[in-house]
Amino acid sequence: MKVKKTLSKDDDDLSPPKKKLRTSSITEAEPSYIGDQRIWSQHIGELFVHLELSPISDRVLCFTIEKTWIRVTFLKVHPTGMQKIQNTPVNRPGSMKLNDGEYPEFYYSRRYNFLKRHDCKDLFKALLLIKMMEVRREAARKS
Repeated sequence: MKVKKTLSKDDDDLSPPKKKLRTSSITEAEPSYIGDQRIWSQHIGELFVHLELSPISDRVLCFTIEKTWIRVTFLKVHPTGMQKIQNTPVNRPGSMKLNDGEYPEFYYSRRYNFLKRHDCKDLFKALLLIKMMEVRREAARKS
């Protein structure tokens, strides 16, 4: 075996590859859409089920948790719209006819990462607000 070229210590070809720096924010890599429609359809269906258990009869507030990500969701259903939904047969062909103002309203927040200090503060504020609303509702109910 013959050596055609001798390598020196200054040769760059043998140096290990340089590591790429990771960005400190995971949110840049996260998709901007709300996710899989089937998952959201299931979640909204579960909100409808829990609507009757909600302290306020026509709306329910919920948290979705996926790994370290938390999102606040809210469903509001007009009482006449809820009656039409409940009285519609399950296997009825076609879509349901609702008037303006009877359609359910679904809202969701941005995703919060509870490992990040700023997001954690925002989530804590939201929980305190919910607790304050609950205390006020109970005080109004007692008086």
